[in-house]
Amino acid sequence: MIRAGLLAAGLLLAGPAMAQDDTISLKGAIDIHVHQDPDSAPRAIDADDVARQAKAAGMRAVVLKNHWEDTAALAYMVRKMVPGIDVFGGITQDLAVGGINIEAAKHMADMKGGYGRIVWLPTFDAQNQVKDKARK
Repeated sequence: MIRAGLLAAGLLLAGPAMAQDDTISLKGAIDIHVHQDPDSAPRAIDADDVARQAKAAGMRAVVLKNHWEDTAALAYMVRKMVPGIDVFGGITQDLAVGGINIEAAKHMADMKGGYGRIVWLPTFDAQNQVKDKARK
């Protein structure tokens, strides 16, 4: 057990993200939580520009996220616009998709290309979030 812990610590300290000159590299990284435009909330960057920047940084993939609709179709289109980086989508189980909704998740996973890969539990409509808003 101690050997496994030491190995894990060694991998953390000497991981591929740190280059020899102590600069951080994103080569091979996967960002699994990217909020992008288009969205109904203000976002700083469009989905295609996210993919271009991630590709330029040497990243392996990004996962596009929206709190109110699935992003599998957007991932499909961005892959066509920016080849050379994996782009995936997902669906958040907030009330806009009916809350916890297996049919919405199945639809997202069946989207052309098969790029819908992540199902997030509710965020804005989760019970703890709603209670916290009510207290304020």
